[in-house]
Amino acid sequence: MQAISFYDEVGVTFEEPGGGRAGGFFVGLRCSDSAVPVDGTNLASRAAYLLRESVDAELAGVVEIDLVKRIPMAAGLAGGSADAAAVLLALARLWNLRAGVSELAALGRRLGADVPFCVHACAAVSPGAAPLASPRPATTAMLAEGVGERLAPAAGAAPGSPVLLVKPDVEVSTAGVYGAFDAAAPGEDLRAPGAPDAQAALRGQPCGNDLQPVTAALHPVVADTLAALCEICGTAAKVQMSGSGPTVFALFENGESARAREAYEEAQEAFPGMRVLLAAAI
Repeated sequence: MQAISFYDEVGVTFEEPGGGRAGGFFVGLRCSDSAVPVDGTNLASRAAYLLRESVDAELAGVVEIDLVKRIPMAAGLAGGSADAAAVLLALARLWNLRAGVSELAALGRRLGADVPFCVHACAAVSPGAAPLASPRPATTAMLAEGVGERLAPAAGAAPGSPVLLVKPDVEVSTAGVYGAFDAAAPGEDLRAPGAPDAQAALRGQPCGNDLQPVTAALHPVVADTLAALCEICGTAAKVQMSGSGPTVFALFENGESARAREAYEEAQEAFPGMRVLLAAAI
């Protein structure tokens, strides 16, 4: 897993009871995107309730979360997980908790498989985000095993390496993708006829995504986007699907900014109606 320079902004405040306010614990969430739920189902809100439950079920006060949403929902980019991670880190500091990054990451696993990595990555890239009881992590690239709870530093992409993102206009059910993957017989070819090979798309690079052929078979537009992006980037980038999809990315070598910009401009014309972004590894 690799952090990139494409992120939401999360602001968190906490007010203790006082000034005539009744006791109890409340979480308020405001979001710049009206399509994002702002009730208790949002991962950011759930993170606040979970941390309070884990440290002091009697803690009273009001948590206010302000979310500027840039990462698309259901895009396979861990946007909601990153928001939850930011809330865990912010409240750990506001409440002066002695929990370290590893402890918060372990707690975050209860919210989702991507949250542990996002806790480490957010703490690594945001000065002052790490809890007082923990040294600042030094990595934004990690190998995740199990269901996301076993993390180890990985080489990752060089900081500044361009990353081109293309999000097809389709909603992908993560549960549906994993269900199709689990239901497949050992050795079964999960690709749709004519779908690009997951490893071939990587130009022989030592990485891959086992869910890519599953999502590409369920949603042909993902397969088409992979093939078209491979054609645009040629051998200049590694092309792959992110997470369970549908977002597809092209990772360029550091120093290939000019080629990445050319590919970005080509992609804007090649994928009308899709979200096309140019970011960088951090």
